[in-house]
Amino acid sequence: MSRQPRIVAWTSAEEYLSVAEYLYSTNINERKHGVAIVKAWRSRARIPVAIEATASLVEMTVADEESKGVTTNHLRHLYSMAMIRFVNTIVDLEQKGTFAQSVVSLAGKIGMPAWFVELRHAATHEQLPSLAVLQSACQQALGWLSDYYWNKQTRSLPSDTQMHIRNALAAYLQAHDSPSQQGNRKPNKKNTSEYAAMETTSAELTRLVENLHLDAVRELLIP
Repeated sequence: MSRQPRIVAWTSAEEYLSVAEYLYSTNINERKHGVAIVKAWRSRARIPVAIEATASLVEMTVADEESKGVTTNHLRHLYSMAMIRFVNTIVDLEQKGTFAQSVVSLAGKIGMPAWFVELRHAATHEQLPSLAVLQSACQQALGWLSDYYWNKQTRSLPSDTQMHIRNALAAYLQAHDSPSQQGNRKPNKKNTSEYAAMETTSAELTRLVENLHLDAVRELLIP
């Protein structure tokens, strides 16, 4: 049975990966631009929760930097809500099976620091953590999301993948359509340049196929 095409919100892999650069930029205007792009994506289609979580935390840091006349207590509430949403949305993805597992157990399975869960519990059921602790937690959560999600996506699908594919296929076709290939004759090993060209293009295509594993294609490429 053929697989149904998967609709994604971004128009290209390059656009997808550029958002991470905006969200993790030291320039506040670029971070705001990254958040705006994610919001636009959200209006088009469902997006991965890790992207949602990243944009939410970044939006919180922007609001903090631009806050004027906002009380410390109000910022503590905003940060607490952002961290609670972050932990809940990421951990809920691991909640599978008939019986519910504890948040601590699920967080451990994905390598989420236990103190994120403890902070969530404190913000929900106890006294709100201090602003300094919450600000630190937000930055560390963004760092964790970078390792847990964004860095893996970058390794799976380099930003110049499409260019590499086009170049590799063009080189392969050029070698395949060379005079020596007409008549379905295999490349002559005695012809060093001819054989080297075929070997190089074949190796490049193999490398691309290995990088573009099924999960990466399913998650990042538009059908």
